[in-house]
Amino acid sequence: MSDQNLESLGAGICPIVIIKAHRAVVVKVRRVLFWAPLLALVLTTGCKQTTLFESNFEANTVNQPPSAAQKVGTASIVGDPGSVVVVTAPADAAPPTKWLRLRRATTVGDTTPADLPMFQGNMTQAPGNGKYTFSTLMYMPLETNNVASIQFGTQNQPFGVFVGFFHLDFLKDNRMRIDDDERTIFGKFPRNQPFMVQVTLDVTNTSAKAHIILVGAGTEGQADRDVFGALRLRGNFGSVRIFMGNPFTGEFNVANVLVTRNN
Repeated sequence: MSDQNLESLGAGICPIVIIKAHRAVVVKVRRVLFWAPLLALVLTTGCKQTTLFESNFEANTVNQPPSAAQKVGTASIVGDPGSVVVVTAPADAAPPTKWLRLRRATTVGDTTPADLPMFQGNMTQAPGNGKYTFSTLMYMPLETNNVASIQFGTQNQPFGVFVGFFHLDFLKDNRMRIDDDERTIFGKFPRNQPFMVQVTLDVTNTSAKAHIILVGAGTEGQADRDVFGALRLRGNFGSVRIFMGNPFTGEFNVANVLVTRNN
């Protein structure tokens, strides 16, 4: 991870926090960093923010779907039984101790395609203009066909509505893509170890820009996307959907899903 990525992550955060976060990252006491304290430090210190959604899954039962009521906001899921469940942390990924696993089989009973596993975090409100920060920890196992997606949509968006105002794909070649546009492919993420994804969304009456960055050992890259037209067409930002789409199979994990808005 480059200093440029750390500086971008710290944009809009008080300078003292950038320094502390930088030291926390570069001093690798263990192979896996202390993600939860780093995440809280970077995202909640130094600037006044309102938390609109937060789900760390610690209060949820292992091997069960996440509860509808999360720490802040609500969660909803769809998929075959067992496809979206809370699990203990993958190897070398704790803390946090609980993660959400999304898994899609090739078929159900070798007869029908498996449903798409989806988790949607619904924010407590959709205020419209403002500066939002989304972040999550991710863990992508070493598989050949697992592609993870994160979509940004409206509040309580029905699962039957697949189009948000933009989405990210974590591809089989360990790179990222925006809105299925091959020209937007960028960056690099690791397999079999956790990393953090952060998206800053800055919305005004005349513009809406998303800044995407990866943080963690083995990550590279950042990107920007103008989402003004799509956001105005769809409505205010109000939910984040994490899922595995067609035709992909396999599994991946997420933890510490968080959306805040600067006051």
